[in-house]
Amino acid sequence: MTFTTARENLSMTNPYRKPEPAIIRDLDGEPQLNRAALRLLFGCDTFGDPTDLPGSVQAAGIRRRQHYEAATGNTTPNMLDVLAYWARHDGITLYSEDTTGHRTDITMHGAGQTMPDLVVITDTDGQPSGIVDVDQLQGDATKFMYDLAEQAGDDDALDKVVERWHGTRDPDEFGYLCAAALSLLVRCVLAPILDVADTAGIDLRTGLREAADNARNAL
Repeated sequence: MTFTTARENLSMTNPYRKPEPAIIRDLDGEPQLNRAALRLLFGCDTFGDPTDLPGSVQAAGIRRRQHYEAATGNTTPNMLDVLAYWARHDGITLYSEDTTGHRTDITMHGAGQTMPDLVVITDTDGQPSGIVDVDQLQGDATKFMYDLAEQAGDDDALDKVVERWHGTRDPDEFGYLCAAALSLLVRCVLAPILDVADTAGIDLRTGLREAADNARNAL
């Protein structure tokens, strides 16, 4: 895979212009991504040397893929799956361009892999016990995650956050909300903190692994 190095993001400086389309070009059988496509893939607009991406950008790309996997349930995506998902998510048109310059709109590639809008919860007998709005659940899980992260270090405040959110859901749905918020907390808060610590030469991962081993052995 190759990257374009020309300055192609001028439309980002003018709010009245349409968003720059993301383009995957065929370059002698190799996919070539323009800047807009790179933004979709990595979730950021600064790449440094395009042939040697910084660790922080690579980590951002991994988190972008993990978000895709959590949202779609597809844990073995290819690059096109991820690009098309984020194009739809960010309101960007995604094109493939052949060697003649002809473009094909592939924004809807893999659209059928997204989660359904509504999910029916069943009890142990298989009887329906509730309906979950997936988009609402994911949005609330994101807010729940940040409410928790904001109060880190204040146990009383954390208890109040959990109590407040518990009152917004029935017990079954609250379990799903907690699971989604926990996954997002690790992906969107803890992982970036660990990345920053790694960059600063501060080893937090060893202590986490030791704590995890102690919990598994002692509890």
